[in-house]
Amino acid sequence: MKNRKILRPAISSLKCDAIHTRSVWANWNDMQGAGGEPAYTAFEAITCEDCGAAVVLTTGQGGESHRRIDGTDCDGYIGTNEGPMMSYSYELPNVVDPVVAARAIAHLPLCVIEWGEASGREGYALALTGGGMDLSWEICEAFMCLWYAPPLAFCGRLQDMGKSAKTMRYVLSGARRSIQVARNWLASDARTVADLSKKARAKAAREKETA
Repeated sequence: MKNRKILRPAISSLKCDAIHTRSVWANWNDMQGAGGEPAYTAFEAITCEDCGAAVVLTTGQGGESHRRIDGTDCDGYIGTNEGPMMSYSYELPNVVDPVVAARAIAHLPLCVIEWGEASGREGYALALTGGGMDLSWEICEAFMCLWYAPPLAFCGRLQDMGKSAKTMRYVLSGARRSIQVARNWLASDARTVADLSKKARAKAAREKETA
């Protein structure tokens, strides 16, 4: 099998829209509309066991040869997209191309969710396709591979769990960026509150003098 190149965007290019994203409960098995219409579509890149190509499938697709799925000359097996496995979603702040996004995180145990009308939600999200002790590293990296600085809620949960040095350095650099951006925002808010507090005290003094 050929090794697939992983695209990791430069830290300086990561957008900060997702740093306040948190886990949102999602009962995948019970999410459907009154007429049985699907509440979501899960896009997952499944790797061919022979050639290593990542083929993006929707829920239920797969479980047969690469040739039958994609019309290629490869007879390698491609597993089934079984959809999200863990009962949480991680919202993406902007519209994405779910096929492109799923391919970008093909090396990670996550899929891209496109919400349907029956879900009562809009837009796109990430969801885990496998379980483990703590997948904060994978969640952070998935956001980064989609050009977002990782959510703070997961940056604080990172632990030394046997990841490669390359992965650790990359994800930790993203975490530092998220934390620094949050510090800058808080510092700006603190200055605003301090300025308003001064104005409020001055106003109170003037009102006392004229009372």
